[in-house]
Amino acid sequence: MDELNAELAEKAAQVELANGQRQVQGVRLKAAQLKSAQRVSMAANGIDLGSDTAVNILTTTDYMSEVDANTAEANSVRSAFGYRTQAVNVSNNANSARASAGGINPFASASGTLLSGAGQVAGSWYSLKKSGALNKEGATNA
Repeated sequence: MDELNAELAEKAAQVELANGQRQVQGVRLKAAQLKSAQRVSMAANGIDLGSDTAVNILTTTDYMSEVDANTAEANSVRSAFGYRTQAVNVSNNANSARASAGGINPFASASGTLLSGAGQVAGSWYSLKKSGALNKEGATNA
């Protein structure tokens, strides 16, 4: 079961990374749309797109879109890391359980139980014999 859980955690990490890539693409698409709208607006208002003001506005838009894209990517990487850490931990549990199960010999356990049980029976028999409970007459041995 731990092996399955480890696989599921790895799949979740991959999904998080893919979602992060889609979010980054979405941020960049919206930034491109905003930048285009800014250019149209500035040109419609007679602002030279090569002027310092226009360049500063467009550069700020580029910068802010990169910050947002990097944030989306970092969030997905952190989330994927959490899932991968979980996968490693669960996989380690599976390996530990497998190693413990491999070290258990059912025949050794059964023979150990038989030997300890035989020792208890012998001890009980000896105690009963000493007390005379096993004598036919019920008399005690001296």
